[in-house]
Amino acid sequence: MDIKALLKMSQQEIKDAALGLNGAREIVGSTGKSSVIVQGTVPFVLMAHMDTYYCDEPKTIIYERGRLSVPKNSVAGVGGDDRCGCWTLFKAADWERSPTLLFCEDEELCGTGSSPGLHLHDWSEYKCFVEVDGPGYGVFYSGSTSNSTLDSFMENELGLTKQLTSYNDIAEICRPGNPPGITLGAAYYNQHDASREWISEFGLVVQLEVLKQMVRVIGRLDWSVVPQVAKSRWRTGSCYSAYSHGLGHEGERVKGKKPELGEQATVKIINEPTEKHSYDYGAMGECELAPSCSGCKWEEACGYDIYAA
Repeated sequence: MDIKALLKMSQQEIKDAALGLNGAREIVGSTGKSSVIVQGTVPFVLMAHMDTYYCDEPKTIIYERGRLSVPKNSVAGVGGDDRCGCWTLFKAADWERSPTLLFCEDEELCGTGSSPGLHLHDWSEYKCFVEVDGPGYGVFYSGSTSNSTLDSFMENELGLTKQLTSYNDIAEICRPGNPPGITLGAAYYNQHDASREWISEFGLVVQLEVLKQMVRVIGRLDWSVVPQVAKSRWRTGSCYSAYSHGLGHEGERVKGKKPELGEQATVKIINEPTEKHSYDYGAMGECELAPSCSGCKWEEACGYDIYAA
């Protein structure tokens, strides 16, 4: 699929195209929304999310010196996050040996998309998950969804540089006991900023070659799972919706007893947002050792409730 054409497609149009792939079927998460899964022949799952941060798709795509972007007055950015990932999955669908493909819906809605609940499915036939959804290329993003086995493979076998991750769909799937997952740099930059976001054409080629190499050497990756986590170490991260959508506030843990896993912990807002976003996003806390933490909805002006995973 041509990258310029894909950048102008809506989420539903991408989903329809994914459902048109040979062997594609829908898989429903706990929110009632559905992802599209395409069974492959190589034992890892390659993922992307079909939505973008923007409410609309770009009307004009500019190509200049290996960069894809939009005009400065465009309301919608180029949408590399995560149309670059979707483009990669469509390319991988044509390979003779392909990983299983998973197209997820509404990832930008922070835990209310199609991936929550997918951790309950049986993923034991796969060695790992790779979500193509991060800035830059030649890098992978790892956190509590991964483990040392997968991280070492990405560094030593594929030559990638490790960086710390934030929320995406693998946080919903790669829970303790499931295969580990990392995020692969998708060759976009300045995501969520329409006037500054751009995509590296060279980076797209590089990450495709990285994944082709991964298909060739996947036999060298040992089988492993996400480990169980300790209960005592916990901290609050910035509210994901604020971080992701530039609303300018952060969450701070209210003093008190450290929560056990599954207990509720309250945070307060340090800086009030300067504007309200049109979507009702949840907040996200982050446990140092936990696979992921999801937050509930906006309470009052007093802040968010954050839950330890």
